[in-house]
Amino acid sequence: MRTVVIKYLHSFAAVALPILFGGSLSAGPVETLTVVATRSEMALDALPEAVSVVEAIQIRDDQASTMAEVLENLVGVDTAGGPRSSAQSVVVRGIGGSRVLYTIDGSRQSFDGGHRGRFVLDPSLIKRVDMLRGPASAQYGSGAIGGVLSVQTRNADDMLAADELFGIRYTSGYESAGNQWTNSVMGYASLVDFGVIAQRSQQENKDYRDGGNQRIDHTADQLDSTLLKLSYTPESNHRISGLFLESTQRNVSPSNAAKTVDDSNPLLNKENRSVNTSIAYRYQPDRGYLNGLDINAYKNRTGITEDRIDEIRHDTIDFNTLGANLTLRLQANERHRWLVGLDYHRDTSQASRNNAPRPQFPDARQQIQGLFFQYQADLGQRISLISALRYDQFKSHSNTHAAADIHESQSTARLGASFFATDWLTLHANYTEAFRAPNLLENYAAGIHFLGNEFQPNPELRPELAANQEVGVVFSGDNASADRRWRLRANLYRNDIENFIETLVTVEENTLNIACLGPNPPPGCVFGTISIDGTTTAVNLPKARISGWEVESSLEQGQLLAEVALGHSRGESLSDGRPLLNIPADALKLHLAWDSNQWRLGARANHYRRQDRVPPTDLNGGAVAPTAGYTLLDFYARYQPEQIFMQSLTVTVGIDNATDRRYRSHLATLNSAGRSFRLGFTYQL
Repeated sequence: MRTVVIKYLHSFAAVALPILFGGSLSAGPVETLTVVATRSEMALDALPEAVSVVEAIQIRDDQASTMAEVLENLVGVDTAGGPRSSAQSVVVRGIGGSRVLYTIDGSRQSFDGGHRGRFVLDPSLIKRVDMLRGPASAQYGSGAIGGVLSVQTRNADDMLAADELFGIRYTSGYESAGNQWTNSVMGYASLVDFGVIAQRSQQENKDYRDGGNQRIDHTADQLDSTLLKLSYTPESNHRISGLFLESTQRNVSPSNAAKTVDDSNPLLNKENRSVNTSIAYRYQPDRGYLNGLDINAYKNRTGITEDRIDEIRHDTIDFNTLGANLTLRLQANERHRWLVGLDYHRDTSQASRNNAPRPQFPDARQQIQGLFFQYQADLGQRISLISALRYDQFKSHSNTHAAADIHESQSTARLGASFFATDWLTLHANYTEAFRAPNLLENYAAGIHFLGNEFQPNPELRPELAANQEVGVVFSGDNASADRRWRLRANLYRNDIENFIETLVTVEENTLNIACLGPNPPPGCVFGTISIDGTTTAVNLPKARISGWEVESSLEQGQLLAEVALGHSRGESLSDGRPLLNIPADALKLHLAWDSNQWRLGARANHYRRQDRVPPTDLNGGAVAPTAGYTLLDFYARYQPEQIFMQSLTVTVGIDNATDRRYRSHLATLNSAGRSFRLGFTYQL
């Protein structure tokens, strides 16, 4: 442990020390704002929680084609599932899957389909991503044990200059890994009180190859997306908006897309269609006790079809979420602010196999409603407090199994404090709770899992609970005369989790009855076979603890930008001291960039240490392999020539994994892609 800290601090000091002792200090720099941590707008460094932001311009510079690439440079954030995008899910501080709440424009994305990924979205549609690290159920209810991933799509106002009424943008990109092509066309306009934006994008790639030039089978993929967004602003403080977002992903991959094909993981022809619709209303009065009102109603549908390649088997899944949330912001003055809100969502699922009911994905429903209250107070000029309390009820019912209905409730709380010691030093302390209600698969899955093994429903599952303690420090400042701006944030956290839900697979083998091979086998004897009896069921595990620290630092000096991020996490079962299974490797992430009027040149180096802190076996008795350390080096450039008339052109080039490193992420079983050359251009009229 000591060696790890010393090694990383030595690398960090090369950038951090010039930042800390780089000149005289004045008031801190203007900070990025976020609403994801408190559901009301606050500066990042004023929050006791840790939040990272990825803007659209960074997504464009990196030419990100998957959500994994959008998030890969954030501290404390990893992606599980491997190179197949249909298997990918985000992992925050060692916690992933449905334990990280995922929203699009404020609408909850509830679908969690076993081995299926959660991201069916083209990054070119994204305006911004806010990533809250740590439990947040007091704000968001069930699911936010690891954090909150908030995605915002583009509006017409984001694309138009002050004197423009309409515009068109065309984007095309090529990536040598998988011979991937991406094309997108967008139109947007603002007429009187109305705004509209429409975008259609297509992305297609063939199989990737790893750094050893070995084909990574069944990584070919196709993604089509459509975005339509309307807004109406009858007065300056009223706004109504509507969203339609459709994404369709097609590929041929194994049933469990994170693993290789074998007899128990057959090859399927898959189509995953996701449709998100919502209507939102915002009211922001000019004065008075009412500071704002937000209402959002939404419906999300995920429709999946899977056809087995080697036999006639047609599977379908239909998963729907209907929800609404209301947030009321009140304030007596600038120092005392309240937030009151209501959340409701209802998930329903059903599935079929060859047009017959399929209990492996149960015909079931779950509804959750919550009431929350938040109070923020500024005590003088130096201390800020944030407290919140939430109460949720959830109910679950299965139509295809005799398992009992579930009626449960859960309360969660948070308390955070920030001490603004000086203009350049802020101290944070934070306590947050979270819970996750068991999902429909965990409670009610039934039927055959694989030959000789059956799902067993478990309606007795307890909700997962988390309690996180965190302290942090922020150093920040700028020197206008030297054109220098710097920032450093460090966090130390400990997250205790109870009733963690995992899937337990048991297999019992009965020895072959030799008498069955004789001329007179006994009654009931099965001739020449081995009987295998096993079950697959979700169970609650004993208490576990995940702890660690994170450091983020940035320096802007004239046209130069330097960023450093370090993430370190450890997880153990408190019952026996065994390491937890899916804790990511320690990471050091560096970013250097140079800007001019027309150019931006950048380089990234991400180093992941060897991860050998693994349990001897997984929950099902399988061996767990350690992961070797590796370093990835990326380069990118953006060029924007002088505008001619109303025409604007942007050209981006890049090299990912420039050294063609052959590697496997610790949260994957397959190798990742090798060297990839990227080229893209955007033409805007």
